Amino acid sequence: MKFKRVRSLEQYNEYCNLYEDLIMKSKTKDSEEIDLLELLIEDYDNRVIEAIGIKEAMTPVELLQYLLEKNNLAKADFTLELHMSDFIRLPQLFLRCHEQIRFFN
Repeated sequence: MKFKRVRSLEQYNEYCNLYEDLIMKSKTKDSEEIDLLELLIEDYDNRVIEAIGIKEAMTPVELLQYLLEKNNLAKADFTLELHMSDFIRLPQLFLRCHEQIRFFN
């Protein structure tokens, strides 16, 4: 597959799903694709974070808390949006390819 710089949320989600599939297979022959997908996904994440206006380095949990506060959202509202009943699972979900950035744009 030929990869390009991520330019849309749709492409981002596609790459995240592919990345997750390749990680689950964990075959050595896919290691270069996995590395490239990581770089492309991280690049998009950083550009989205910069576009939101966050300059300082934050952990995924700190970023999520910042975005919730900035948008006057309660944790319960966010978990309902994600159809989750257990807020404790959010850091794991956020670390996996996080579609919830769409929620804040």
